[in-house]
Amino acid sequence: MKNYSKQEVFDLAQIYYHQCLLENKVALQYLYQRGATLKQLKKHQIGYAPGGKKLTNHLLKKGIEQKRLKSLQLTNKRGNDFFFDRIMFGSPLYGREIKGDSGSPYKHLYNFKSDKGILYNYSSHYKKILLVEGHFDLLTAERILQENQFGLPVVSTCGTNGFQEKHQDQIRESSIEKVYIAYDGDLPGIKNAIRVAKKIPLDEVYIVSLPKGQDINEAYGSGERDDNFLGSVKAAKHLHRFELELNIQGVNRNNPDSILVFLNRNSKLIERAVSYDRSNLEWVCKELNIDIVKARKNQSIFTETSQGKTKEVS
Repeated sequence: MKNYSKQEVFDLAQIYYHQCLLENKVALQYLYQRGATLKQLKKHQIGYAPGGKKLTNHLLKKGIEQKRLKSLQLTNKRGNDFFFDRIMFGSPLYGREIKGDSGSPYKHLYNFKSDKGILYNYSSHYKKILLVEGHFDLLTAERILQENQFGLPVVSTCGTNGFQEKHQDQIRESSIEKVYIAYDGDLPGIKNAIRVAKKIPLDEVYIVSLPKGQDINEAYGSGERDDNFLGSVKAAKHLHRFELELNIQGVNRNNPDSILVFLNRNSKLIERAVSYDRSNLEWVCKELNIDIVKARKNQSIFTETSQGKTKEVS
């Protein structure tokens, strides 16, 4: 009997889940309603976990002992399958509850022992990537980009907190030159996009704006607004400009103190933005009705403090 490695056991599990999906009309229909295509299901070997002891019995027949299945978190303490009635993605094994948006604390289940330590659908050979939060966001974005021959591979961070220090190192050592980030269109998603963007060890990092309060799958999963998503990707803002535009929203243009507070708090960000792209200085001055000629002559107006006193704007 073959002595399977840990990764081979997880691969066997996902192969089994994939076959189960192709035989389950309900699970397939759920995925089609979420905007996935059969081509994608096969490419990513997406599966379905029926639960009970079906996977356990399948792997036992392969000669893998029950004790090992428990140690790999494929079987629970009662001897049943760890994943049940879920859409399954691999590396790490992730099960998404098929019943939809319930309030269950077990809506998302991960088997972190199957984690290879890389982002989902990542390759170090990519030249540029689009980072998204979830797996369904990935499927939606990938479908739109591929159908429109827009060469941008999509990679999932497996949630808002999925981007880790090891992923910084992977990008640093890869062929990737440009990263786009398209996280949820709510405030937490926007803040997380900025947080992740600042961790990426590249100069070319852009943030894609999504409809307010929606993620990619919610906004574009139906396939009726594909052009809108493509337009958003093409209009993505460089990290510095995106953050400036977000911060400037709270400025009262008719209040010099409000303008001054913004300039003081964002002096370093403005400096980085202008250093990256000189047009950002013109944009800030136009937005705040600052004399661009004086600004060019005296860029110290963007200095946070001078001899302990706040500088005033000319």
